[in-house]
Amino acid sequence: GCLVRALRGLGPLPGRTGDNPLVVLGELDRLAEAAADALLDALDPARNHAFRDRYVGLPLDLRGTLFVATATDPARIPPLLRERLELLSLAGYTDAEKERIAAGHLIPGARRRHGLSGDELSFSPAALGLLIRGYSREPGVRGLDGHIDAICRRRARLQTEGLPPPGEMTPETVSAWLGAPRFRDAQIAGRTGRPGVAVGLAATATGGEVLVVEAACLPGRGALQVTGTVGPLMRESVEVALTWVRANAERLVDAAGPDDSTDVHVHLAEAARSKDGASAGVTLAVALVSALAGRPARGDVAISGELTLSGRVAPVAGIREKVLGAGRAGMTAVVLPAANEPDVAESFADGPPCGLGVRYAGTMDDVLAAVLPDAVGVQGRSTSSG
Repeated sequence: GCLVRALRGLGPLPGRTGDNPLVVLGELDRLAEAAADALLDALDPARNHAFRDRYVGLPLDLRGTLFVATATDPARIPPLLRERLELLSLAGYTDAEKERIAAGHLIPGARRRHGLSGDELSFSPAALGLLIRGYSREPGVRGLDGHIDAICRRRARLQTEGLPPPGEMTPETVSAWLGAPRFRDAQIAGRTGRPGVAVGLAATATGGEVLVVEAACLPGRGALQVTGTVGPLMRESVEVALTWVRANAERLVDAAGPDDSTDVHVHLAEAARSKDGASAGVTLAVALVSALAGRPARGDVAISGELTLSGRVAPVAGIREKVLGAGRAGMTAVVLPAANEPDVAESFADGPPCGLGVRYAGTMDDVLAAVLPDAVGVQGRSTSSG
């Protein structure tokens, strides 16, 4: 999520205790435009000393008020309102942290609310892991708490009906009670392992995800086709990656790069979801080199980084979310820009989760050495963390 603090609406704080109230606003990114205009008046230090509330009908002095709001996606906050806010990003929980929160707080609380004891309902570690990774993939635990509540409600109903419910929830009973899991990472394995396919990483409002990129080169008239609901930033990344591959193809795969007689088709899977941002250039280049070389890139290594025309790997944002997403998807390693090494150290003091290996790349050659070693002989720098 994102914690939002409105600094310009504070003004001088009165000295008397109790004159500096705290106003908490939830889900500011879902605010309508009309409501945003009213909130702008409340935050404006030039006018909020006599802000007239329409419900009370009296002028209120808001100069000493501290406004704190939450937002899942800050980009959806109306622009004029967002300019008046200081955005503080809060990192999401790891799966291990969610397991501890669920075992220590969510499950005991849900049992109390539904009149159940620990003997009447418990969760096996496998069942709790399935709830976290298969049903409630998010930075926080709101969805996880809702699914645990749903299970407790069904358990309590079965008890009142005199039916023999299971004392311990297993993955089988979780699937039977909640339906098929919403997220299925096993699909990644079946889509890789062939030339022209690379695995990237994306940071979304609900956490990190892996992104499968596919590329194909075929006879044609030099056209470039990009599919998969791609935004303008992503399309620019495709063009930069293609230019770099054209300039370096003979050195990498001992063959000419795409020219005026070659059509290039790049597809980013899950076309129903819009994709944009400057962090997939390296992954796109790997897919193109893999297609030209006719060799598959490693399907257990996820890549993130933006590419420059000179082949430098530029840093990207959302490192914590992307690493967590790679771990959830069953990746064995990630390749990240060398400039993002401090972000990994700050986000994971005890090392990345799931025994995930981390390899840092300063150039595109370093990336190819990690995921397509047959295409280039330069060796990248790696660290493995448990």
